[in-house]
Amino acid sequence: DNDSIFYSVTSYDSIAYISVTGSTLQIAPYADSNGFDTIIVYVSDGLETTSQNVMIQLTAVNDTPVIFPAIADQTREEDTALWSICLTDNKNDTDNVDTELVYSISGVGGIANIYITGDTLFIEPYSDSNGIDTIIVWLGDGQETTNQTVTITLTAVNDTPVIYPVIPTQTRDEDTSP
Repeated sequence: DNDSIFYSVTSYDSIAYISVTGSTLQIAPYADSNGFDTIIVYVSDGLETTSQNVMIQLTAVNDTPVIFPAIADQTREEDTALWSICLTDNKNDTDNVDTELVYSISGVGGIANIYITGDTLFIEPYSDSNGIDTIIVWLGDGQETTNQTVTITLTAVNDTPVIYPVIPTQTRDEDTSP
């Protein structure tokens, strides 16, 4: 017959927001949500109503890890001793545990020996070096990677003057001209 058809849906909204617009079922997954949900779709002509259970499956996908909070740029005076930055709290990945995430660096320049061991960034300035190094800190989960640029600045300090070569002891006889 020529009756108008109305659609509706019942959902528990556990993995997605589900609605009906006209005759279109709309499924909007929640961020980082995956799994199964069952919804009930109703169709009615105003006199009779029928329903059908519909299973929805959202498949998990690997999310890119995030460096958050951002690693702060570093500034020290030249000849500073080795220092380190613990990066354990700067990594986040919704679908991988922290032990599956690995840091690495690239772009190491010429003012310091910069390296990562585990979750610790080490910066060991070269003697009497000053200037700026820009490094890229990478965080990966085995499939996806992200990165952040970190600037290392070593400011110059006034070094004590040095007489070089050392002037040897001078011995002269009295009343001798130079």
